[in-house]
Amino acid sequence: MLNSVKFAVLLVFLGPVIGLRVDMFFPSNVYVADELVLPAASPHSASELARMTRADHQDVRVDAYKGSLSFSATGSPDDAYRAVNLANKAVIVANNGKIKARIFGTTPRVPSGRYALIGLLAGIGAAIGFLVPPKRRVTGVL
Repeated sequence: MLNSVKFAVLLVFLGPVIGLRVDMFFPSNVYVADELVLPAASPHSASELARMTRADHQDVRVDAYKGSLSFSATGSPDDAYRAVNLANKAVIVANNGKIKARIFGTTPRVPSGRYALIGLLAGIGAAIGFLVPPKRRVTGVL
């Protein structure tokens, strides 16, 4: 009986771990980040461009630094890339096409935890299946 309890506890803890591993291979969210470096003779300052872009692109985080703009978005891969690219293009157009450099960011996978919950439920179900023995059914012979 003690070995069955140990195995059931192992299944309950192993379920979310396997779920997180599956979530890393099939992500539902990615983080996309880009940066634009403005030239010294830019028609607009970085803070002005950030203010204009924030108003039009609310799904993108826009941060203004000294002479550069940073863009980031989190979401499904297609939506995040599209949102950041649209914000970049809007800034380039608003700045009359003048930029010094565009630095492409990385896109690490962001685990959402949805498979971890499914793994936890599967582990609990399997553990209950090991701990609760099946009932014996007696059938009468006629």
